[in-house]
Amino acid sequence: MRVIPAMRPRCAGVHILPLNHAQNLLKTYHSEFPKGLLQAIEKIGFSNAFRKIDTHFQPMGGHALFKDICTKISPSYNVPAQFNIDYITTGDIGKRFFGQDLYEKCSRAPHPTFHAGRKVLEQIWPQPGRFTGGRVVFKNDKAPFAEKVVGFGNSFMNDYESQASLGYWLSTFFREFHLVTQPDINKDYVKNVNPDIVIGQTVERFLGFVPNS
Repeated sequence: MRVIPAMRPRCAGVHILPLNHAQNLLKTYHSEFPKGLLQAIEKIGFSNAFRKIDTHFQPMGGHALFKDICTKISPSYNVPAQFNIDYITTGDIGKRFFGQDLYEKCSRAPHPTFHAGRKVLEQIWPQPGRFTGGRVVFKNDKAPFAEKVVGFGNSFMNDYESQASLGYWLSTFFREFHLVTQPDINKDYVKNVNPDIVIGQTVERFLGFVPNS
């Protein structure tokens, strides 16, 4: 059994699968929580990576994980960002514990110039009352990275408008990105889309079994 530190439970593992279309699966990289993710965020410090009144990343934390993913895809990929725009936001802890919203100051980076080229090709909302089952497909002809990426994830990935989410960075920097909100990798969807990269981000409580390593 793997013990996940409190307040950071829903980003338990990120698996990056570069796909070879002829051989289907070339090899697998692991950015495993807590080991790989902790190493990525230790570089910027926990107070810079995580929100104080929310169980998710700050923009700097989302970018740190995205940067780590890009390094594993290609060491030459450069994803610079300077977080110098302050804003006030609420979080998911206040009403749960105190019955009212709490607020804090966070900092985001200016949008890259090529962010303006991001377009939504398809959007399917989850069924009412459900979090999983949604899908958003993005196209960005101005993006610097040519790969087609499919990401299966949860609330650490699905808010593509927020820089705290992996979805923002993946849909901005890659030419095509499929954001699928579900805890496991849909092999039929991967086969139909035929992507270059598959990213699976989930939490252990949603897994059918817990891997040994």
